[in-house]
Amino acid sequence: MGDVSQHGHIVDAITVARRYMKRKSEGRTVVVHADAQAALQVWVTQLCQMMPVTPQTFVFQNRKGANQPISTVQAWKILHEYDAEDLCESAL
Repeated sequence: MGDVSQHGHIVDAITVARRYMKRKSEGRTVVVHADAQAALQVWVTQLCQMMPVTPQTFVFQNRKGANQPISTVQAWKILHEYDAEDLCESAL
């Protein structure tokens, strides 16, 4: 959560650490689109109402355990199941 939300606001850019990159040669900073920021703000607000949230809380959690992230395969499936317009509409 600490990478996405700081002081109650969604950040403008997210830095992906080198250890999480596919080839692990260097990290990368990605600008967060305004529509994605709005959708994340809605989701983070809902998440905060469902459970106690800390900077270590994963934004997208699996159903198997407490504070475990979804897998890369699950993330890929979610992103390809919906296009960007559907994601923004369903978040509102």
